[in-house]
Amino acid sequence: MSFDAATKEIHDSGDGFVSAGFKAGDKIAVHGTSSNDGTYTAVSVAVGAIVVEETLVNETAGSMFALAAGRGGAINDIFREGVIEIRSGSQPASADDAESGTLLVTITDNGNTHNNTTGENGLEMDDAASGGKVEKKAGQTWRGTAVNSGTAGWFRFFARAHTLGASTTSRRFDGAIATSGAELNMASTAITASQTVTIDGFSVTIPAS
Repeated sequence: MSFDAATKEIHDSGDGFVSAGFKAGDKIAVHGTSSNDGTYTAVSVAVGAIVVEETLVNETAGSMFALAAGRGGAINDIFREGVIEIRSGSQPASADDAESGTLLVTITDNGNTHNNTTGENGLEMDDAASGGKVEKKAGQTWRGTAVNSGTAGWFRFFARAHTLGASTTSRRFDGAIATSGAELNMASTAITASQTVTIDGFSVTIPAS
């Protein structure tokens, strides 16, 4: 493996990153290098290259480099690059239940089409909690174009896979929608097809224990 400072890429001449299970959003621990030991955030992963957010130092290939990926229980990791569906009707009894009501709009980053394999255009939360809450990442615009008209009644926040239907293993959570006092409050719950719907602020409260 080698490191490229200009492109922020970690290269694998054996093209083994994808088959090894590395994914965008992973925290990657690097060991055994001369200048690049540390923890990095994967922005994108291809078979022969991982692009990271942090600064790298140019370093030629070495046989003793070791990389390990970490992902898991933090709310921002679980729902990284996910999407929000806003639907009509009443919220299901459980997020394990199939979606009910009419899909009104899907919220993505800047309203662009979400890729549930690569995570492209998925929603991001801040990396760290503040005041017991994890907030929507400030650099993103959470919005979508309505595909149907109706009254917003509830939402489902899906992890990247965006798995629909009844499931006891898919990562997602639901919330009610109203003009006040709900998990997601909107200025108006009336949505018209082709309307642009934007979520200006979104936070998830982290239990103390």
